[in-house]
Amino acid sequence: MKYFGTLLTVIMLFSSIGLFSQNKKTLDHNAYKEWRRTNSEKISNDGKWINYTLESNAEANDVLELSTFEGKKVIKYERGTKGQFTDNSQYLFFKIKPDIAEVKHLRRNKVKKDDLPLDSLAIHHLPSNSTRKISRLQSYKLPKEWNGWFAYQVKELEDSTKKKQKNKELNLVIEQFGGGKNHVFPTVTNYIISEEGGKIAFASKGNDSTFLPGVYIFDSKNESLQPVIRSKGTYKSMTWSEKVTGWHSSVIWTLLKH
Repeated sequence: MKYFGTLLTVIMLFSSIGLFSQNKKTLDHNAYKEWRRTNSEKISNDGKWINYTLESNAEANDVLELSTFEGKKVIKYERGTKGQFTDNSQYLFFKIKPDIAEVKHLRRNKVKKDDLPLDSLAIHHLPSNSTRKISRLQSYKLPKEWNGWFAYQVKELEDSTKKKQKNKELNLVIEQFGGGKNHVFPTVTNYIISEEGGKIAFASKGNDSTFLPGVYIFDSKNESLQPVIRSKGTYKSMTWSEKVTGWHSSVIWTLLKH
């Protein structure tokens, strides 16, 4: 009986292997294209949320996923990438890339680089599970250790009656979280956000006599604008100076004027 039981177990094992082999999908090059790897994993400061990007091995769109720490999926966003939580764990910012197939089609048809579709910025409010989008994104910056405001630049649709905008001379929008308020400053070539202290600094080429060229600091605490220098020129290598004891209350700059 013992021999019979062992023989029966062996027969059942081989039968299972045979059945598994029949149902198993053959791993070929097409299967490799379907594989995805996780990248840019981030955990919110309160430990409640996780976001990550699923990247394809082939030329396919990325997918951004947001889930609770327990693993419950909240959103799955096609073409989403590079998610960032705000310091207060209230918002998730991420980019939405143009569709890869659409961009390839446009390039094959010799569409100019300036006319190709641009990224969008998605701002997902975690408590309400709602998402807002900002189209035609050129760049954006988010504070690391303070809350309330962020800065971005968008490329506006061209007006044939106006001078063509350069990518490095776009309006800068400094906006409150939730879209409540915003301040717009013209022809900004460079901008940086302080790590602490709630300040955003930028260099502008000005806008005739209504806004003079120079370097300015926006203080988010009282929504005030302070000129550092008012003069024509190209300002580069702008940095916040950090003392040994921490971030200085006033801003110190490294400027190059040409």
